[in-house]
Amino acid sequence: MIMLIIMGIKVRVRLCGDSLAITLPRQVAKLHNIEKGNYMEISPIGTGEFKIKKIEG
Repeated sequence: MIMLIIMGIKVRVRLCGDSLAITLPRQVAKLHNIEKGNYMEISPIGTGEFKIKKIEG
C-alpha cells in the first residue's frame, strides 16, 4: 500500500512538564518508519517554520 500526504496536518501544541510538545500523527510516523524511542532533529527554517528529521541516536 502506498500512502501519500500532500497537505499539512494541523496539530495542537500541548504542555508536557515544563516543555511544549506536539504529537506526530500515527499515519505520518508509520509512513516514515518513526517509532517510540527514535531521535528527531528539529531545525528552524524560517519564522514559525521548522524541519523535523529522523536521526540516528
